Amino acid sequence: MKRRVWQTILAAACLLSLSLTGVVWAAPEAAKEAAVGENMAAETAAEQSPVKLTTREITIMVLEPDEEAVFPENARQVVVNIDGNRVTGYLQGENDEFCLFYGMNESGQKHVYRYDLEERTIQRYVPDSDFTQQMYDNAMNRYDHLADEYSQLRRLFVMLALASALR
Repeated sequence: MKRRVWQTILAAACLLSLSLTGVVWAAPEAAKEAAVGENMAAETAAEQSPVKLTTREITIMVLEPDEEAVFPENARQVVVNIDGNRVTGYLQGENDEFCLFYGMNESGQKHVYRYDLEERTIQRYVPDSDFTQQMYDNAMNRYDHLADEYSQLRRLFVMLALASALR
């Protein structure tokens, strides 16, 4: 009787370990249903025709930056040619295809705008994030450390279950 209990515990530990490593156990019927659903979604996407998007025309008056204009720290000031006009702009990279500039829309609201130099489109600029590369690196290092600890604990758990089963 004791041996059967330990075998059950061992089997449960092994299944738990497999599920924690990303191995998913599913009934064959459930797997078939999932595959059919994925195929139907792919067929539906293939049947759809391309969507045509058109935006309204907007007019932005380009202004010289004032104290309200906030540009990214890594942006460098340049003079760019936009539709035949030389304006003060800011590039964030060496070969940037987007230029930032300060302007006022038709409603009198002032914003920083992003101009696509290739497609000649304008969009209000919203900074991506205050999340720095150092913050990202720290988060990734912490994640890697926790993943290593988790892996070690999982191995220890499996070894304990095996040792208990062999008694």
